[in-house]
Amino acid sequence: MLTNITYIPQLFSFSEDNYQLSINSFTKSDNNKTINLGYIVNSENSYTISVVSLNFNPLYDIYLEDVLLNQFINLKIQSSYIFHSTSGQFDSRFKIHFYPIGLNVSLVDNKKDYLNIQYNNNALQIFTNLDIENKYFYKIYDIHGSLITSDKINSKQILIKQPKGVYLFNIYNNYNTYNMKFIVQ
Repeated sequence: MLTNITYIPQLFSFSEDNYQLSINSFTKSDNNKTINLGYIVNSENSYTISVVSLNFNPLYDIYLEDVLLNQFINLKIQSSYIFHSTSGQFDSRFKIHFYPIGLNVSLVDNKKDYLNIQYNNNALQIFTNLDIENKYFYKIYDIHGSLITSDKINSKQILIKQPKGVYLFNIYNNYNTYNMKFIVQ
């Protein structure tokens, strides 16, 4: 534990060798970086994660991901996030993502060759190499976890008029599920 006072909620990150850290640092990197966050609370309640000051590279965006609710919060725009939790220790509910500003794609699995996402003329263009004869469907969620659209994949290209933002793209059929998180700026 980071403190012996049990009624104080604790938020911590993990080092590369999986140690809990109350303060974490890492070297400058030009790549996307993700840091897992854990927390400990002693009662079921609503809690707030707040950012007091952001002193990071201005060429990067910083997102808090609530893995449980599939929500992404741009911490440069929204400096606090309220969530509900039962009591206990939770080591995998939250992640912090550092992305270079622009279109950033992070696949949950290694199916990167199946999807290509572009943003042109205020529209998302999603190209897939999946065998559409296998009856794939898709769902697109916004940063708040709200479903934007869903449909059957009938062609190799999906065109959706959507503003810039953070999205979760889910492709599935009876045998496979692929998830892609992407940010359009």
